[in-house]
Amino acid sequence: MIFFVGVMALSAYWVFTQAAEGGTYVMVPDVTGLPFTRAADVLTAAGLELGKRHDVADDRVPEFHVIVQRPRAGQEVRAGRKIALTISQGKTYEPVPGLIGKTLAESLTELESTRLQAGAVARIPSSLPADVVLAQDPEPLLPMEYGGEVHLLVSDGPATKATFMPTLVGMKLDQAQAALSNLSGLNLRVVPYKIERPGAEYDTVLAQSPEPGSRLNEGDTVTYDVRPGTSSFLPNAKRAVDAVFVVPNLGRMVTVSVYIPQPNGQRELVYPQPGQDYPEGGTPTPFPPGTQIKVPATYESELTLEFYVDGELYTSYYYSRDGRPVITSYAAGSRVPTIGGGLVQQEELEPVEPGMPARNTTPFSRRPPR
Repeated sequence: MIFFVGVMALSAYWVFTQAAEGGTYVMVPDVTGLPFTRAADVLTAAGLELGKRHDVADDRVPEFHVIVQRPRAGQEVRAGRKIALTISQGKTYEPVPGLIGKTLAESLTELESTRLQAGAVARIPSSLPADVVLAQDPEPLLPMEYGGEVHLLVSDGPATKATFMPTLVGMKLDQAQAALSNLSGLNLRVVPYKIERPGAEYDTVLAQSPEPGSRLNEGDTVTYDVRPGTSSFLPNAKRAVDAVFVVPNLGRMVTVSVYIPQPNGQRELVYPQPGQDYPEGGTPTPFPPGTQIKVPATYESELTLEFYVDGELYTSYYYSRDGRPVITSYAAGSRVPTIGGGLVQQEELEPVEPGMPARNTTPFSRRPPR
C-alpha cells in the first residue's frame, strides 16, 4: 500500500511539472521587415500561430511588411504561442496623379489603383471631346492624405446654340417665316407642309412641331402646316395627307395593309406597323366591313399608296402635287408575298377602271406622325 501511494504521488508530480512547464519550447524567429505572408509562413514553420494584427501607416516600412512583433525575436515560448504583428500600411500621404487630358473613365480607373477617391465631377462646354478631364483639384503631384477626394472638371463637348420654339400657330405665313429666319444661327431645317383643310384660313399656320416653348438645338427640324393660297411662297414645301380607305364588304373580316411602291421595284410597308398598329409578336388586326382606316403620309411632288385586302391588291391612291387623289381598282388575285415585311418585290398588276376619280376620299388635313 505504501509503495502504491508513492507511485501515485510521483505520477501526479510529473504531470504537474509538465503542465507547468507547458511542454515543448521554441525560439521566436525574427519576422520584422518581412512581407506579411512570408512572416506567416516563417511563424507556422516554427510551430507558432498568428495573433492579432495591427495595421498602421508608416513612411519607412514598405506597405504590408512587418514593423513590430510581440513576443520579440529570440524569446523562448511554448509551441503554439500566438505572435501579434504590426503591419505597415505604407506612406500616410500619396501624390495626386495627373489626370488632365485623360478621359473620365481612365481617370476613375487610375484613382481606384491609389488610396485616393474620386470626388465631385462637374461638366462645362468645351472645344475638347466630351468626358475629357479639363482640370482637377488638388493639382497633380500634391501630397494628399489617404482617403482624400480628387475633384474633376470634365468637358461636356462643344457648346451648342439653343433657344426655344416660338408660337407659330395663328401667324400669317410671312410672319412665321420671318420668325423662323431670326433663328437662322441655329441652322434649323425648316419644312412647311401644304395641307388642304376646308374652311381654314389661307396662308395661316395651322399646326407646328415642336410645340411652342420647346427647346431648339442647332440642326433641329422645324415643321409647320399651312393651307397655301394661290400666291404663297413655300420653298422646300411638302404635302401632308391622310389617305382614307373604307374596308369593303366581302362577307367577312379582313386584314388591310398599305404599301408605297419604290423606284427600285420594291414596296415599302407603311401600315400596319408592329408595336404601333398591333402588338409586337402578334398579328395584324382584321377589320369588319365599313371600317375607315386613315393612313397619314407626306410627299413632295407625287405619291402612290397601294391598299391590300387579305394580301391582295384592292386599290391604289395616286397623289400628284396639290390635286385630289386618283383611285384605281385592281382585279382579284394580285398578291403581295407577306404583310409583315418592310420591303417586298413589286409584281406586274392588272388595273381595272384605271383613272377612276376619287369619291369621298378628300384627305383630312392632319400632321402625320414624325
